[in-house]
Amino acid sequence: MHTPRLPQIASLTGILCLTLLALINGADSGSLATITHPLQFALFYAGLALIVWGFSGGRAGFAAYRQPVDDTPWTRREIALLAGIASFALGLRLWALETSIHSLVDELNPINEILAMWTNPTLKILQPLDIFTPYPRLMASWQAASTLLLGRNLTALRLPSAVLGTLTVIAVYMLGRTLFNRRTALIAALLLAVFPPHIHFSRLGLVNIADPLFGTLALAFFARGLRFGRNLDWVLGGAALGLTQYFYEGGRLLFPVVIVLWLALYMFRHRADFARLRRGLLIAGIVAALVAAPVYYTLAQMHSAAAERMNYMALTPAFWARVLVSPPNSPIFDLFVRHTADPLLIFINRAELSTYYGGDQPLILAYLLPALLLGALVSLRRGRLLILWFLAVWMGNFLLVDSAVSTRYLVVFPAIVLIMALGIDAVSARLPIALRRWLIPAYMVICSVGQITYYFGPHLDTFNQRIRLSIDTDDAIFRAAALPAGTQVYLLGSHVDRTADYAQSMLRYLADDIHLTFLPSLDGFNYAQPSHQSYAFLIPPDDSNSAQQLASHFALPAPQFTPYAVPRARTYTLYFFPTAP
Repeated sequence: MHTPRLPQIASLTGILCLTLLALINGADSGSLATITHPLQFALFYAGLALIVWGFSGGRAGFAAYRQPVDDTPWTRREIALLAGIASFALGLRLWALETSIHSLVDELNPINEILAMWTNPTLKILQPLDIFTPYPRLMASWQAASTLLLGRNLTALRLPSAVLGTLTVIAVYMLGRTLFNRRTALIAALLLAVFPPHIHFSRLGLVNIADPLFGTLALAFFARGLRFGRNLDWVLGGAALGLTQYFYEGGRLLFPVVIVLWLALYMFRHRADFARLRRGLLIAGIVAALVAAPVYYTLAQMHSAAAERMNYMALTPAFWARVLVSPPNSPIFDLFVRHTADPLLIFINRAELSTYYGGDQPLILAYLLPALLLGALVSLRRGRLLILWFLAVWMGNFLLVDSAVSTRYLVVFPAIVLIMALGIDAVSARLPIALRRWLIPAYMVICSVGQITYYFGPHLDTFNQRIRLSIDTDDAIFRAAALPAGTQVYLLGSHVDRTADYAQSMLRYLADDIHLTFLPSLDGFNYAQPSHQSYAFLIPPDDSNSAQQLASHFALPAPQFTPYAVPRARTYTLYFFPTAP
């Protein structure tokens, strides 16, 4: 039975759950250190749900949320359009998920996190694995669950990213609808659904894709709180902001700063609203702090920095000192100018130099640049949050050694599509109704078809070539994983582009009981092998000597070539022996 005390009891219970979670992750020994990670995740989700339910006022708070206060209530047609866009976005992100990029793209880190959870039942879910993965294992837990459901493959590793990317499309619609109008929100949602860089990162198993979802949700609920003043919006906004601390450092550092600056600017311009909003702002801040607190308690107990990668990759004080004393025509000053411009040029003028997104085009294709430029002008008056959002991302990347790595710009993709949507909507509002009804939809269809065709055609072709500049060891490991359990695999050659630890981690994720050994050559190889053992040899395409050596000792089976869409000149030839040769 519901009583007025139930929300307070729920809030206190939720706080106790998160407190216990924090103590478990900060403990080095004792009974708390033996708590299994499934129970830790249960404490996390229970604490989160109870805090949201309790701080929102329980059943009464949720019931009040259903009361119409919006001056433009949601319609069935609107919901159907959004559902269609979201379904379309999910379909694009799931299409050929296993095979279109059949290689790891910096995805060994989540694999190692999954392996750590498999092998260590008492793994601390909030403790960073290492300097390259300095964040909790929330994303890895979703990937592990997906693997349990779908098997050990790339689809399972990447499915959570596809779902998070699709949910971000819905979050962008919510934010755009609250800040602007339905038309702008629908345009922005469709633009994000077909935005090639967002499609790309929604199809890789990288933690970065979670940042824009929870950051955009936080902004959307805060915007609703400012507009409608409902308690549940403030609570959900605070919870989403707290959740940004559980993923990559981009979101962890960016969104609290953007939200605080945005709210400060809003209160400066609407001082009379402060009395109406202060209770909601206080509740949102408390909820955000409670949700994020376990992460920072754990880091404090470990004596770890709150932004380990930022500290590791930031430009040094020595660099800035050299810039300050360098004349305008010096090489160091020229480097500084390029470093300052790169965060903008990667969007409009140059392809990314790294292989996270790569390709031969900037992030925004040419036929969307007019919408971006016009939208930026409109944003100076109607969308200052978006400009603030972009400038904060630019400043953060400006402080890093490499200011033009695409993974660090996922956090601003929602702002970019909203800016473009504002530009398109501004044109639409000035067109005659008869012209608007077909011209804007035609432009959106052209942009959508063009971006989809570009991404799944030229972009993926170029991307797959650039990630395989040498012989493809990942392809060899995938093929080894498909061999019968217990097979001893020998990978030959001296130009292997992966380490033995990398290969073993990848194999442990993909299959059980496959043993891989790197050999420079077959010179000195022991051919007297146990007869019950299965063997396989992976030979580089330019190595005819090893095949001849094998043929001199026994009859070779038929060579096997890769079944995947990888050029044969960059793949190993497989010889499989079901029993010892």
